[in-house]
Amino acid sequence: MNPLEWLEYEILGKSLATLLIGIAVAIFAWAVLGIVRRVLHRRLSSLAGSRKYAALHIAEQAVKQTKSWFLLLIALAIGLRFWTLAAETYALLISVVTIGLLVQVGLWATAAMGEGLRQRREMELTQRPEAIAAMDVLGFVVRLVVWTFVVLMIMDNLGVDITALVAGLGVGGIAVALATQNILGDLFASLSIVLDKPFVVGDFLSVGETAGNVEKVGLKTTRIRSLSGEQLIFSNNDLLNSRIRNFGRMFERRVVLS
Repeated sequence: MNPLEWLEYEILGKSLATLLIGIAVAIFAWAVLGIVRRVLHRRLSSLAGSRKYAALHIAEQAVKQTKSWFLLLIALAIGLRFWTLAAETYALLISVVTIGLLVQVGLWATAAMGEGLRQRREMELTQRPEAIAAMDVLGFVVRLVVWTFVVLMIMDNLGVDITALVAGLGVGGIAVALATQNILGDLFASLSIVLDKPFVVGDFLSVGETAGNVEKVGLKTTRIRSLSGEQLIFSNNDLLNSRIRNFGRMFERRVVLS
C-alpha cells in the first residue's frame, strides 16, 4: 500500500493534499506578512527617531495601524486560491476581502491624517495658539468624512443602492437635525468661533459675572479656568449669544489705584 495514499482521500470534494497545501500556504503567507509588517515598522521608527521628517512619522503611524486580522484575511485569500471554489463561494471571498481592505484603508487614512494634524497642532501651539481649536474641529471632520466614505463603499460592495440610501439619508437628516438642533447649534457655534475668532485659547474673558482664561474650545462646549481655580463650562451657542468682554485683545489697560 502506498504510504501517501491517504493524501488522496477527499473531504468536501477536495483531496486532503489540496486542503493541506492551501492551509500551509495560508499559514506561511500570514507569517511572512507579519514579519514584513514588524520589520517595516521598526525601520520606520528608527528613521523617524533619527530624522525630523513629517512623512516618516506619518508612515510609521499608518503601518502601526495595520491589523493582524487584515493580514490573516489576506493570507487566507492566498491559501484558498489553491482550492477549486465554486463561483458563489469565490465571489463571497472577494467580497469579504474587499470589505476588510476598505476597513483597513480607513484605519490607515485616519492614522496618517491624525498624525499629520497632531504635528500641525504642535507647530501651531508655539506660533498661533488660536489655531488649536481649528485643528480639533478639522480632525473630527476628517474622521467623519473618511469613515462615511468607507461605510458607503462597504454598503455598495454588499449590493445596497447607495443613491437611494443617500436620498433617504437626506430626508432622515432633516428629522435628525430638528431633533438635535441644540447639539448642531453648538457645533456650528464652535465652527463660528474657530473661523471668526472672537476669542482664542489663552484669552481672558469676562462673561456676565464670571471671568477666566480660555482653556479649550470643543465641539459643544468652551472651557474657561476662573480666577478662583474652578473650571467653567459654557455651551458654545450660549457663549456666543452672551456679551463677552475679551481682555486678551487689550493693548493697554487703565487701572485706578489708591
